Amino acid sequence: MGKSERFFELVAPQKIADELLFQTDESRFTREYCDKVWTSIVGLIKGLLADDIKPLVPAIGRNGLQCYNLSALAQRFLYRFPDMVDLVSRLSDRNQYDEYLELFRSCCEEMDLYRSALVKNKELWCLRVFTEVLEQESVPCALLFNGMADFIRRGGRLRKTKQKYQERVRDSKDVLKSCSEYFNTLSKLYPRLLAIRVDLFYQKMVGIPPDMEDLDRDFSRLLANSRSNKTVFGGKIGHVAKLEYGVFKGPHLHLVMFFDGAKRDPRAHWHLARSLGEYWKKVATKGQGEYYNCHSDYAEFERRGVCGIGLLHRDDEIKKNNFRKHILRYLCKVSSFARPRRFPEMRLIRKGEITPKMRYRRDRPRKEKPPCMLEILKEQIDHERRALSKREENNHLLPPIDPCRLLDLNGHLSADTNELSDVVSSSSEC
Repeated sequence: MGKSERFFELVAPQKIADELLFQTDESRFTREYCDKVWTSIVGLIKGLLADDIKPLVPAIGRNGLQCYNLSALAQRFLYRFPDMVDLVSRLSDRNQYDEYLELFRSCCEEMDLYRSALVKNKELWCLRVFTEVLEQESVPCALLFNGMADFIRRGGRLRKTKQKYQERVRDSKDVLKSCSEYFNTLSKLYPRLLAIRVDLFYQKMVGIPPDMEDLDRDFSRLLANSRSNKTVFGGKIGHVAKLEYGVFKGPHLHLVMFFDGAKRDPRAHWHLARSLGEYWKKVATKGQGEYYNCHSDYAEFERRGVCGIGLLHRDDEIKKNNFRKHILRYLCKVSSFARPRRFPEMRLIRKGEITPKMRYRRDRPRKEKPPCMLEILKEQIDHERRALSKREENNHLLPPIDPCRLLDLNGHLSADTNELSDVVSSSSEC
């Protein structure tokens, strides 16, 4: 039994279940499907750039028939390849994506994979077709997959592509550092910081779907209205937002808005997030928006110990660290990069500013906790003991007093000893 056949027998149940998920039609085009295919594209590209192993190698099976030996990479992603091509074909041409996804799109266009009959026939891409019974159409599929791997490796190892990826990673680290400093400053100025997180996107509509330019305009309108609407945005002190694009959701926004916990009730964080989402849905987008209230999962986050939303008290380092680790890092992640081609300078991550008024009102030293009575008594006893020991030490070290060495009224020693003796005698007569 060959290596590929042994692999298929070990993982056949899971592979068949995954194949049922990925042999999808429009009714199964769900968020779960999009996330899995998107992750597969990223894993495929990273795996191809990590080595030079040929994915499919012709071989002769034990039954004497021709088959293919599949590499570990081909075993993971071969049967998902048609869905990868289908998902990339649904991406909007109005956006510019990260360099590796653009490389995969260029490969699909160069090899004309969008209209290929081999790619559309998903039954040809099952693992058993290559490892057990080799059909006549399987040979072109193997050549197609190997050609795609060579294209990705040539383009992904270019110096230009590597530099773009390194710049994006460096920018992501800088943005994460800036957002962390912004959050740390807010947590110092406001002892009861209320973090409200919602995901903002658009409803499924017939016609021209909204793009990232519409998302940018509607979010700017929401921020502008927050200055005057005190019912929803009263006590707002800052925000951090990330603009993204997904195949299932389209343009969407991950928003964390900070409120002063002294002005808004922290126990009503779910209702505050709901009012913020409803304002986006009905006012900012004029009835075309939709939202997801992340505070609906607050109890689950608390149970798992990863909660970083709601009330973030100044002394609660656990929730503050959860916010940095699970929210800020997610917002500043390297993947999910998309930017409008018409506006390549659009800022994808936005945050508020620390105004001088906020520092003037809040940058005050904290009141120290009053010590207990026992600590006060202990400190007084220690002070008396130190003073007593110091006096005893000084009395032991002082020399005997010489009556002939007196000081005058100005505090200087008298040089004339006769004058000193007269002063002593006159004082004794008196």
